[in-house]
Amino acid sequence: MNKIPKKILFSLPKFSDLRGSLSLLRCKTIKKGTKNVPDFFTKNPDQIFISETKPWHGRGLHYQKKNPLLQTVTVISGKIEECLVEIVQTEKDVEYITYKGSISSEDDFNSFIVPKGWAHGFYTKSNKATIIYQVWGERSINDEHGYNLTDSKFGFLKNIELNKIKLNERDESFNCISDCKI
Repeated sequence: MNKIPKKILFSLPKFSDLRGSLSLLRCKTIKKGTKNVPDFFTKNPDQIFISETKPWHGRGLHYQKKNPLLQTVTVISGKIEECLVEIVQTEKDVEYITYKGSISSEDDFNSFIVPKGWAHGFYTKSNKATIIYQVWGERSINDEHGYNLTDSKFGFLKNIELNKIKLNERDESFNCISDCKI
């Protein structure tokens, strides 16, 4: 398994004074080419979501086939174990390149990009986490597909985590390429 590539991690502008600090999620004053901020932040996002996840809960590996989405994810409180799958169609088969890393709200780089066509999922351990998603593209529930986070093909969860992690009914029902552990 690979670490999450540094080229898809970034930091949001943060300003501090005697009162505390302010982090900009999206603002028209962020100029194109600002250090460590992707250019697409200068455009209006289509959708913004906030996700609060309880301890030892996970979200499946979601992606869209017909209309792949570009997403940014920012961990604003807590810590997640981020799981990404790059789906590569070869002449003969499909390859799955996996990436995993811990992302914390305390990290300098607490935001990352989910490239178009990649499957994205995560889970929390002992603490809850709050995440903000920005989504560019046409999100359609009818185009949403996924893989089971517990699939041994990806190896995202250790045996001890498999016994603790909880997925919702839909995420548990996603197909496995190899075998599901839950």
